[in-house]
Amino acid sequence: MPSNFSLDAYLARIDCERPVAPDLTSLRRLHAAHVRAIPFEGIDPLVGAPVSLDAASVWRKLVESRRGGYCFEQNALFKTALEAIGFKATGLGARVRWMSPPDQADQGVEDAPPRRKEPPRRDQGAAGTD
Repeated sequence: MPSNFSLDAYLARIDCERPVAPDLTSLRRLHAAHVRAIPFEGIDPLVGAPVSLDAASVWRKLVESRRGGYCFEQNALFKTALEAIGFKATGLGARVRWMSPPDQADQGVEDAPPRRKEPPRRDQGAAGTD
């Protein structure tokens, strides 16, 4: 976990109150709050600004500067928050394919009870759909 990460500051940024725990109820609340509060944003590449994916840069942009981010930034922050709460989260590579089913994701969450045979998956950068 990055040294500058603060779960309280993250929860305030997404307007999500405690308690949070590594369970399915909290996962649903966190996921919904994150996609409501932190929009998808891809402005930096359009204006030629560098995009840094290190934890401190993502934190400054999405939490401290209250900006949005693109999928890798969103998922890096969400994964860090999940791990701070006690979830075992694994980053998975994925890409969005036009007109494909919305089951592609970037996060595999192991501790939450699955609705299907595979772990619930969350991609904060693809409109947060299941």
